[in-house]
Amino acid sequence: IIPKKIIIDEKNYGLAYNQDQVDVLKRGEEVLEKKPLVVIADRGRGKSAVVGLLLAGLADILKRRKRWVDIYVTSPNFENAQTLFEFAIKGLKKLGYEVKVLERAISAGPIKIDWIKPLQLLEKKADLVAVDESAAIPITFLLKIVEKFDRVIFASTIHGYEGAGRGFSVRFLNRLKRVKQPIICEMKSPIRYEENDPIEKW
Repeated sequence: IIPKKIIIDEKNYGLAYNQDQVDVLKRGEEVLEKKPLVVIADRGRGKSAVVGLLLAGLADILKRRKRWVDIYVTSPNFENAQTLFEFAIKGLKKLGYEVKVLERAISAGPIKIDWIKPLQLLEKKADLVAVDESAAIPITFLLKIVEKFDRVIFASTIHGYEGAGRGFSVRFLNRLKRVKQPIICEMKSPIRYEENDPIEKW
């Protein structure tokens, strides 16, 4: 169910797979008000996909406010962010943009979304930053990202092969709440598996 009052174009909402993703898009609109968004989920919930759609939707809005829109995506490895980029492309195309795919970036007219290594991110200026698989990045670095950039989206698995992510889900979120008013969205509905699938549990 798409909410009645939305800022992101309804076409992007139409690409959402389930209500969890719709809810993330809606809450993610508040990133424009400079509130950090944190999307957490077990694997197979579509968090990277919906962050890609969200980047496309927010970029479209920012483009109306300024001439150029620079977005950076970071993650432990570029491979971590491939799903995010795939859905950012889908979202931008749905909004009518002609998208050019570069080696580790995409451009759509005045909009550019670049992948960058975490350590290089702090040297850049950006209108919007997305950090995928945030739990695999040191907490001190995540806090520096929050300090430097106005609009930030964090997405992470908190259970999975990269570790339980307890430092992220407890220490980082507690410290983030002290300095900002984060929006925290937990996605629960599985996309890759059926509900209560024994293979996923295994």
